[in-house]
Amino acid sequence: MNKTNINVSKLINELDGPYKAHLKLKKCGYDISESGVRKWVKRNSIPAHRLIEVIDTLQRIKYSPPPMSKFIESTEESESS
Repeated sequence: MNKTNINVSKLINELDGPYKAHLKLKKCGYDISESGVRKWVKRNSIPAHRLIEVIDTLQRIKYSPPPMSKFIESTEESESS
């Protein structure tokens, strides 16, 4: 069975790391602390509504939506009997 995830570290690095990501998100009207962004990276997990905010911020700053394939990773999990 395949498991698909988003590499949160790569995604946040598109916004130049946690500190600048927090500033850019705030500039676009999304209230998230730097420590909140760092937690996403540490856990490699981001809430769905925050993912939408990050993508929106990337689109506003780069004037185009990011190719999500850069951040999606698929791994094969072994099935237990």
